[in-house]
Amino acid sequence: MHYQNHLAKVDEKIKAHSEFIMDSSVTQLEQHLVVFTMAERFLSELKQPYSQQALAQISRETFANFPRYLNISYFKLTNNQQLTALHTTRKISDKPATNLSELGIKQVIQSNKLLFSIPYYEANDGSLRMAISYLSQLSNAQPPLLMVAEINLNSQYNPWRYNILDKGMEILVTQKPSIKDQYWSLYHTAPQSLHGDLSNAYNQPMPPAFVAYVNKSIKKATGRTVDKYLQSDGVAIYTNRTQGIANVRVGISYNTHFNTFIAVRVPLKTIYNEVSNFASWIGAFGLLTIVATFFITRHLYRLDLGYKNKLYQQANFDKLTKLANRYFFDNTLVNEQIHNQGRYTLLCIDLDNFKLINDRFGRHTGDKTLQLIAERIAQSCPSNALPVRTGGDEFFVILQTVDRSISSSLARNILNAIEQSMMLDNLQLSITASIGIYHADEHIDPQTAEIYAEIAMFEAKKLKNRYCFFDKGLAEQLHQRVDIETELKHAIENKELYLTYSRKFALRTAQLRVLKFCCAGTIESSA
Repeated sequence: MHYQNHLAKVDEKIKAHSEFIMDSSVTQLEQHLVVFTMAERFLSELKQPYSQQALAQISRETFANFPRYLNISYFKLTNNQQLTALHTTRKISDKPATNLSELGIKQVIQSNKLLFSIPYYEANDGSLRMAISYLSQLSNAQPPLLMVAEINLNSQYNPWRYNILDKGMEILVTQKPSIKDQYWSLYHTAPQSLHGDLSNAYNQPMPPAFVAYVNKSIKKATGRTVDKYLQSDGVAIYTNRTQGIANVRVGISYNTHFNTFIAVRVPLKTIYNEVSNFASWIGAFGLLTIVATFFITRHLYRLDLGYKNKLYQQANFDKLTKLANRYFFDNTLVNEQIHNQGRYTLLCIDLDNFKLINDRFGRHTGDKTLQLIAERIAQSCPSNALPVRTGGDEFFVILQTVDRSISSSLARNILNAIEQSMMLDNLQLSITASIGIYHADEHIDPQTAEIYAEIAMFEAKKLKNRYCFFDKGLAEQLHQRVDIETELKHAIENKELYLTYSRKFALRTAQLRVLKFCCAGTIESSA
């Protein structure tokens, strides 16, 4: 009984660790993918052949946040899988790689996709390094470009290195390449428990007996075959008793985008020792105290693991569209004001007649429309632009330039992308947008810049599906309108208005032509 209770506690910890580590590591891998995509955009603007100086500049601009643990290399990939080295930020050896196998790539590499290279190698500085590659097909007329980043697994920036593990816990990160029944270790906190030493851990696939036992255990734990398990989220928990390997209690989760497994393992020997201590503790303090402590500890543990990551996501990103939200937008404007002397461009995007879609087809279709529109806006933005959803059907884009030709080109691209017809729930929908553009300077505070961009957007909305630049005349018109509306409101409240009229007749027919109504003061209307 004591063992079963303690095993339930271990399983809860394993599951919490697995979910947290998978979410956190995928977030970091997606950040790597974003950085590679930024580099790809810069490369697409270069003239070929690429110069060493131009490639070095792109590395500095796109990988500036990762200089302490990344080495970036560029290769051209020919049709026969041969490589031509173009540039590297740090010389590793006198002989650069000439084909994919020398980079450790043992599966088919596809364009615009992050790929882990296996096996690893030990660098001159003694660090263990893993290559992450990204193949960019910039033009059908040119050979693909392979960008390679080498991650130091000993670095604190290793995406799978966590210091939150309980004593005795291990992390095993595994990749499933496009080779049947092959699985390769990407990272292991205790490689000797599985392969014996580092060279065996990262230079050969998992033992077949181990793979067979895992497949069998997953089917037993989930009721689904491995192929079915790989199509869904969740953590499968089971005991691995593969012969010749230390027996462990393990929780395994899988990410389909990166073909990556995260396994959190606890040796059974550790659990047995903890159960012995656990029973002694029960005898000393009583069963009731243990049960209460267990639930309190488990609750606090879950809070500690999940809150930081969830709070950051909730505070900075829109739940529906996954774009940055109002809070992130306001902070970014303040940063632009401080660091770039306020020189940036603000685009305010508002969908035309979006309320009709909600009213006619329901809010569910409206939400799907917003998600698709957000995706189109994000895809239209260059690397130096930040798309934001501030609420409803209003979006902003912060562009780190005040070049009028660049901002107008971006506005046209966004309008063209949005007006493309879309299929949602067997409905073909078409929608347009209006965009206001304001070029900020150092004398304008962020709140005023946002207002000016909205004023320009309202002007564009008069004709719809167009963009308009802000000028001072638009602001003066708005101020005059607000002043008139304010005076009217006060006049009505103070009963200062009364109605008079005058008549105008046609001289020949004596028919009434105009009936003119006047209000007290300076406000006049006619019918």
